[in-house]
Amino acid sequence: MTTAAGDRFAVDSVLLATGAAVPAMVAEYGVSIPDATPLALLVRTAAVPSDLRAVLK
Repeated sequence: MTTAAGDRFAVDSVLLATGAAVPAMVAEYGVSIPDATPLALLVRTAAVPSDLRAVLK
């Protein structure tokens, strides 16, 4: 693996945790992973006023 700073590490595997963006990100390296993310989890909306103070994942 090579970091953005150019440091290299020998690894057996890599975990790419970018949610629904995984298929597009690995496609850059010739890897195909089907997107199995349920549509219910993909929501886009315009910004709305909110009293929300924190998002917990």
